[in-house]
Formats: sequence, C-alpha cells, structure tokens
Amino acid sequence: MNKTPKNLIFGPMSPPEKAGGIASIGGHIQSLFCNNTNVKFVSPYFIPKSFPRFFSGKSMRPFLSLTNLILTLLKNRNKTRFFVFTSAGLSFVEKLFWMSIIRLFNHQIFVIFVDGTFPETWIKQNTFLRFIQVSFFKSLKATSLCQSYAWIDYYKSIFGASNKYMLFPSTSRIESFTNYNLLPSLQKKNLRNYLTIIYVGWISYSKGLYDFIECAKSH
Repeated sequence: MNKTPKNLIFGPMSPPEKAGGIASIGGHIQSLFCNNTNVKFVSPYFIPKSFPRFFSGKSMRPFLSLTNLILTLLKNRNKTRFFVFTSAGLSFVEKLFWMSIIRLFNHQIFVIFVDGTFPETWIKQNTFLRFIQVSFFKSLKATSLCQSYAWIDYYKSIFGASNKYMLFPSTSRIESFTNYNLLPSLQKKNLRNYLTIIYVGWISYSKGLYDFIECAKSH
C-alpha cells in the first residue's frame, strides 16, 4: 500500500495538459514541490491507458474528474490535507460535491478560491440556491484559501467569520519575463536600467490593476 502524503493537491496542472489560470497556478506549485515527498499532485483530467479514448472529450470531464477523485481517495485512505481549486458558478457546485465525498474519507479539506468573477456570478444566483450552498459549505468545515486579505473579507461576508480562512497569494511563473534571452525583440533596449513590469490578465477591477495604477502614481 502506498504511503499517504501529508498534503494532496487535486487539480489541473500546466499545459499541455490543460490551459487556464488554475492550471498555471497548479503547475507553478508543482514545480516548487515536485521533489517534496510530503506533497502529492493528482490531476482530475488524467486518463489511464485502460480508459477508452472518448474520455478525452470535454463533455466527459466531470465524470473523468469524479472517477479520478474516487480512485485517489481509495488509494490514500489515511487522513491528509486535501486541496482542491474552485472557480465560480457550476464549478463551485461541483467542488461542493467533491468535498462532501472527501469528507467521507475524513480528510482535512482546503479549498482554493481563484475566480475573480465569483462575486458577479454569486449575486446573480437565486437567494434560495445561495442559502443551500452556504449551508452545505459550512457543514464541510473546509479551510478557505483566498488570494488576498480583501478576498478573505469577501468570503467571510458570504460564508461567515466562523469558518477558517488563510491567505494564498496568486502565483505565476515569470522566467520568460526575467530571462531576456527569451525576449529577442526587447534585447535592443537596455531594460536592465529600468523597473520592468508586465501585467498579464483581464484589465478589470477584480484583477486589482487599478489599485496597482494608483500605487504607481503615488510613487
């Protein structure tokens, strides 16, 4: 029987497996802890060789991820810290279902909120549906990992201050921005004499760009 790691991260990894913000964060964490035996990474979208090829279709992803979750739980029965990522809307509903299964195996649950559109999606939902989700989430006793103190305050306003919250800052790989050999078009400029900042993401309030601009203006 395989030894259960102290920390198990169940989430998509970097391309080519899957593109997107969560996959980028997962891939970065994996690159940092790939040699740490206390941390294990499992992808919801891993397709075993014995599975038929049609499992690779997008429509099969919910079933595939649920299958991988159950297989992971059966292989790691000892209590561990189990991390899952969630976006907004149906993704959050799906993760509530996942977490209810994880709770049956008595693991400690950590849910990482990574979607900047969560408030917009949440407010559009029916009041009763929101009440059901909040009640269900509270019963799971999961620890919420949020990307800033402002996000912690926001999720506290939804799920209550009695839940556990931790800071989980956004991460991104910046080697391609700091290694100037990878940027031949910029080599003509002596960028090392300047503070170079590259912003990647939606230009929106939820991404914090305007806070950054205000901070830059004041300095």
